[in-house]
Amino acid sequence: NNLYQDDIIILRVRDWQTSDKIADAFSRGRGRILFIAYGARHIKNRNGALMQNLAHASAQLAAGQKFDTLRQCELLEPLLSSPDITKFAYASFAAELTIEATPEREPQEEIYLLLRDALKAMNSRNPRLVGLAFVIKLFVLCGISPSFDNCVCCGRAIEGDAWASAVQGGCVCGGCRTGAEADFSQSARALSAALRDIDLAAAGGFTVKGHDLLMLEEFLYKFILAQIEKPLKSLQFLNKL
Repeated sequence: NNLYQDDIIILRVRDWQTSDKIADAFSRGRGRILFIAYGARHIKNRNGALMQNLAHASAQLAAGQKFDTLRQCELLEPLLSSPDITKFAYASFAAELTIEATPEREPQEEIYLLLRDALKAMNSRNPRLVGLAFVIKLFVLCGISPSFDNCVCCGRAIEGDAWASAVQGGCVCGGCRTGAEADFSQSARALSAALRDIDLAAAGGFTVKGHDLLMLEEFLYKFILAQIEKPLKSLQFLNKL
């Protein structure tokens, strides 16, 4: 029996052939999956109405070699409570980054829970901060975090203000600096650690200095480009907001 039931977060939906839809989703038990919803583009198809970007659902699927097949789908509680353009933009960024950073069919429940908690947190917290926290936490789970504590060239412990290279993957000490690196302050490193450790599922405020936020954001966006090796459409849209 190749049928299975799982909770999923739909990351991206595309039209496929004449009447079907194909979706990228992150599932709680199976990691990132690709599945086809046959007939989902017909107006009266019940599954079709539920096949929306960022939908949170309980789905029955049939496992296949390349694509799974959607059999039934029921919506769980919505993750984004209101259609706010900024919130949706950062949520779409989180979804696209998840697609690009995670392999197919490698179960990692922590990533499912992170994505779920981050999308929910965008309803009550600053979506920009949540988006950055998501990036940092996702890269920790994927094993590709930038190094801010030690020089990426010589391994020496970083103390005080330093410099950072997105291509090299983190901070560079004064002795290894070439001049091509960007300034990276001690307080920006502290902000990165705070966002890495923040509990997105818990209530509470979080304040940051604008200068530190911009510095960390600029580094992380360049780091994403260095890791993914192609521009993200959602990130290009965010830059226009």
